[in-house]
Amino acid sequence: MSILQQAVCFIVWLCLIPMLAGIIPSYLLEKGKKRIGTVYLSGWIFMLAFFQIIASIMVLSRQSLSELAWLFSTVMYFMALAGCFVMLVGISRESVRGYFFAPSWRRMSGSERATWIFFILLVSFQLFLSVYISTPDGDDAYYVAHAQIAAQKDTMYLENAYVGGYGALDARHVLAPFPMFIAFLSRKSNMHASAVAHTILPFALIILTYLIYYKAASILFPDHEREKRSVFMTLMVGMQLFGSYSIYTNETFFVTRTWQGKSVLANIAIPAAFYILLRICAYTETERTDEEIEYGTTLPGLMMSLLAVNLVGALASSLGLLLLCFLEGLFLVVIAVRNKRFSVIPAGMVSMVPCVIYILIYVLW
Repeated sequence: MSILQQAVCFIVWLCLIPMLAGIIPSYLLEKGKKRIGTVYLSGWIFMLAFFQIIASIMVLSRQSLSELAWLFSTVMYFMALAGCFVMLVGISRESVRGYFFAPSWRRMSGSERATWIFFILLVSFQLFLSVYISTPDGDDAYYVAHAQIAAQKDTMYLENAYVGGYGALDARHVLAPFPMFIAFLSRKSNMHASAVAHTILPFALIILTYLIYYKAASILFPDHEREKRSVFMTLMVGMQLFGSYSIYTNETFFVTRTWQGKSVLANIAIPAAFYILLRICAYTETERTDEEIEYGTTLPGLMMSLLAVNLVGALASSLGLLLLCFLEGLFLVVIAVRNKRFSVIPAGMVSMVPCVIYILIYVLW
């Protein structure tokens, strides 16, 4: 496959499919104008959530990667087509500007523009380093090797990644089949799994992480404090660039192991859970903010989004589900007491069902 075909493949699967597929689930977060960042983030979260459901079932039933790729592609093509149809209907009734919302560069102050430009330069530098340096890691001998074996031999977790030959399914790893997502992209693009993991995925996942931070900043700093968002984002880039003081920090995983499930858990699943929980807290306040009224969110929609985030956490790391359970349980109890909305506790328990199911499977394996 030529470089042009590979580029088109990644543009479709890492940009176009999440954007179109995110149109419908974005209604769980926003009922009014569609913010492009929310649509793209929703598309990624639900794409990975659907992959976790399909992949875990097919891995446990010892199906091939080809069957997984066919079923997952069918689901995502259907979601993308449905989202495209909904988007075209919405645009035909209003207009592109009436359907989508984008921040205005002209309304920003000079200092805010300068801060955003500095932020973009820092992120661009980080993206360049992630691709140019392509940091090797010892865990690649297991995770990336499983992805390449799956792409090459059309099996999933049935061979020993270290020495080859038949190997029994390991509950710790097969319940978090993120390497199969790498294998899926490798199969679609006909590119080696290590190249996909080290040069392609970091570019997409780093941008996705900063998008989650920005969405959280939009809750922490409403429109009348909008200038603080650019400062917050610049500080987050600085923390990521200079936070590698230990091999165990999430900043180290973010920069040097972006493609591994542990990094996806620490830098995407957990921040996304924080973002949804902040939205739940804002929604359940006694005095609703004008911004939340404009969003038009509902508690069931927010809880459904939280359920999808939990599935992403399950895809990234089976043991990380305990962290999500403790985080969400404590946060929801605080929200219930603070805002006197105790209905969030049973609703939150429903959103944590995937965590409980995968933990039980892991314990009873």
